[in-house]
This record gives sequence, structure tokens and C-alpha cells, in this order.
Amino acid sequence: MGFLVGFLDALLSAFQNTKFRKLPETSPVVLNWLRWSGGTFVIALLLTVFSQWKIPHEGLFWLYVAASVGLESALGFLYVRAFQLSSQSLVGPLFALSSVVLILPGIFLLGQTPTLWGVVGILIVVGGSFLLGWDIRDPGMRGAILRIFKERGSRHMLVAVAVAGGTVPLAVLSFQFTTPLFFALC
Repeated sequence: MGFLVGFLDALLSAFQNTKFRKLPETSPVVLNWLRWSGGTFVIALLLTVFSQWKIPHEGLFWLYVAASVGLESALGFLYVRAFQLSSQSLVGPLFALSSVVLILPGIFLLGQTPTLWGVVGILIVVGGSFLLGWDIRDPGMRGAILRIFKERGSRHMLVAVAVAGGTVPLAVLSFQFTTPLFFALC
């Protein structure tokens, strides 16, 4: 079941990312509101069926929620704007860097040290993502790096990657107070 949901999510995300490029005049705030309102409905339905609506009363949980909503809003804005400004083949692979950025917060905030296989997996994902966006006509590394920093969409995506480094640890820390489904709804 998880494989099916993951595949469907990847397919819908790719479709959505290509549509962002065709809507350059539409505000990223509006596009994110549409994305998240649909997702909120699905999560509320899943929460009702597979879990329970138990609202935590711990103040620390609500601090995590407040910080997470702010960071997720910034992340969503930057992510959508990156796809509006640049091609998916350029900015899409850059988001794979979020797995690299998450290593340090995972170690220091969550006490999670990646195994050797985990590091190998991260390198494969990042390497594969960059191979997908590689320009065969200009195979040099210097040109590829310069293209990344020249594009406005790439700069937006790199900031989104940095912001993503804060959103995941906040979510994991909140799971000590509630279920992942309830936190996703918040």
C-alpha cells in the first residue's frame, strides 16, 4: 500500500510541478493554498478512518506547530516560485539536496546518526538527481555550478532546501506528543 501511495504522490507532484511553470502570473501563495487545501481534506479523512482526533495540550507541541507552519509556508512559497522561474529539469534535482541538509539536524536535534548504507543512499539519490539535469552539450562541472547560481529559480530552490532542513526535525520532535497524521493536519 505504501508503495502505491508513494508512486501516486510522485506522479502527482511531477504533474503539479510542470503546471507551475505554465502559471507564472499566479501567486505562489494561491497555488500553495490550493495544494494544501486538497491535502488537508485527504489527511482529515485518513485521520478519521485510521487514527483518532486527540488534540495534545502540551505547550511545546503548539510551539512546534507554530514554527512548522511558518517554515512550511516559506518552503512552499520558495518551492513553487522556483518552478515558476526555471525549468523542472534544473530546479527539481536541487531539492534532492534536502537529504544532505537533513543530516546535521538529524544528528544534533534528533540524535539520529546515518548508517553507512544511509550515506550511500543519500549520495545515490543526490547523484542521480544531478545526472537527470546534466547538460550533455556542456559536460563541465564548473558550467553546471554556474548555471545553478545564475538561475533565479535555482536560488529559490536552494533556500527552500535550507528551510526544509528545519521542517523535518520539527515534525519528528512533535511525534512525541501526537501521531504523524494529526501533526500533518495541523
